[in-house]
Amino acid sequence: GTDSIRNNKNNRDEILARYGGHGSQRYPVGFSGDVSQLTWECMAYQPYFSATAANVGFMWSHDLVGPDTDHELHVRWQFGAYSSVMRIHDRGMSAGSCYPNCPIVNVWKLPEKYFNAVRDAMNDRVALLPYMYTAQRTAFDTGVQMVHPLYFEWPTSASAYIMGPDGQHAEYMFGDQILVAPICFAADANGLASKTIWLPPVQWYDNVFGELIEGGSSITRSYALGEIPTFIRAGAIIPRIPNPSKIGVAHGPIAAVDFYIYPGLATNSFNLYEDDGKSLDYIKEGFGFQNVS
Repeated sequence: GTDSIRNNKNNRDEILARYGGHGSQRYPVGFSGDVSQLTWECMAYQPYFSATAANVGFMWSHDLVGPDTDHELHVRWQFGAYSSVMRIHDRGMSAGSCYPNCPIVNVWKLPEKYFNAVRDAMNDRVALLPYMYTAQRTAFDTGVQMVHPLYFEWPTSASAYIMGPDGQHAEYMFGDQILVAPICFAADANGLASKTIWLPPVQWYDNVFGELIEGGSSITRSYALGEIPTFIRAGAIIPRIPNPSKIGVAHGPIAAVDFYIYPGLATNSFNLYEDDGKSLDYIKEGFGFQNVS
């Protein structure tokens, strides 16, 4: 928002706005509202919706929800840990036929294996704060949102355009170094969800299975409940917070950063962005990039 500027205050505002149509980028963080149904189909639409919103410079904040009767669906919805804005919705529905007795889903009351999976996703998001903060600065400078479709970076690859709300083709870039391919459908009788994922034509590090893969084709992998398919560009340098379970680490400057260096390249670099996290000084001054190589 611009209220602070109009009132000559040097602090940042943030507004979660309903989408006002193309041209509403003055408020580029959108709140999509309550989901219509607690279904796999509804969840599968969100990765597609979020990625393609980058076409008009918009980022979405979705409800991360799930019914109290389907913990698997609730856990898989935590792919939102790899989104522009993560917001836990502590109840499955807040309106509709269940009102006023809609079920409440408190993460800390889930059975242990589901709780652990949700906690791990949240911790990984916190760990990636320096990476995400740098990506958001890139969005500020270039207009390319942190969550964006594959065709932004591989426009001549036909497979980069094969995406849709069915869940089978849900994949997107999370910053310029990480590809995310959420699981948006139920697992089989063995508790595994098999998904075919197209990897763009560069080398990738499979962050779940721990191996280098040549891109330019599709792979099929099976994922357990707590596994979110993520692939990191070979040779990437990813900054991470060393103690992501600590509360409040995003409220100010980050005190310590670990750099994870992934195999695949002999040399590489990462421009880590930092500012005070509070003021408007980042617009003209009061910020810095630190090159790590």
